[in-house]
Amino acid sequence: MEYITTELGKVGFSDERGILYYVWFSTTSNATWEEMKEDLLSYVSVAEQSKASKHLIDERELFFLWDPKCQEWMNDNSMVRIFNAGCRKVAIVRNSNVISELAVEQLFDEPTGKKMVMSFFDNVADAEAWLSVKV
Repeated sequence: MEYITTELGKVGFSDERGILYYVWFSTTSNATWEEMKEDLLSYVSVAEQSKASKHLIDERELFFLWDPKCQEWMNDNSMVRIFNAGCRKVAIVRNSNVISELAVEQLFDEPTGKKMVMSFFDNVADAEAWLSVKV
């Protein structure tokens, strides 16, 4: 699998597993909202190209704190676009920040997010196993 790698993360699609992987890096701790938005748009672009129905988002190194304005933009832009591209199941490998997890839960409580099945995991292997089970 080839990844598109930025300073903030990497995104790639595994044909073998049928999973789109999005991995955040610890450099997100110093990122601006504009930089995060640009990175999210890279993810959305790969989602639209791959048409993947299963996404695995690894947030173990995500240290950016999403404020309500960021969440609103993600709901109105990235969530709608990944759903329209075919995303139906999202596994989140969580970090230790409860606030980050709450922000993600809020995204999946919005109208577009409710159309997708989402679950949190402590490691990639468990997330991949859950994604391999049909909805």
